[in-house]
Amino acid sequence: MAEAWLVTGIPGAGKSTVAHRLAQRFGRGVYIPGDQVHDMIVSGQVEPDGESRREAERQIGLTQRNCCQLAQSFSDAEFIPVLDWVVRQGGDLAAFLQGLSGLTVHLVVLAPTLSTVARRKPLAAERWGYLERDMTRDLTGLGPWVNSSELDVDQTVDNVLANKAEARLE
Repeated sequence: MAEAWLVTGIPGAGKSTVAHRLAQRFGRGVYIPGDQVHDMIVSGQVEPDGESRREAERQIGLTQRNCCQLAQSFSDAEFIPVLDWVVRQGGDLAAFLQGLSGLTVHLVVLAPTLSTVARRKPLAAERWGYLERDMTRDLTGLGPWVNSSELDVDQTVDNVLANKAEARLE
């Protein structure tokens, strides 16, 4: 069965670097950067912590659907898609699972300490650190949670691949 990987964590956790490297480890891997898909909205983009929450959520949902459509398209061409996006809570995960139906989905949560994130990307930790609470509440027990604070990118990807069975969502 075809598979897809979803790499998540709070902003600054290292999702982009790890997801890109993970895709490189597959014989036919594709990296799908959610932030770049979201940034295709070049006019009228609304930040999720801004005043227009309803529009921000609509745009987030649109980004999630488009990432899934890209993943399905690449999977149809026999590539393994690796998606990089902040899965903030259970509703986001449900949207991905629906959009990736027919694929075996592997979820990996990058969970370096907040102090590590603050050292890597101070503004991200300050602005988005609160997401750690929501993700912990809704995603605990799903996929491996990799504390990459003391790991380099290759060690992190090695850890992810070593826990492939745990990453598989049923």
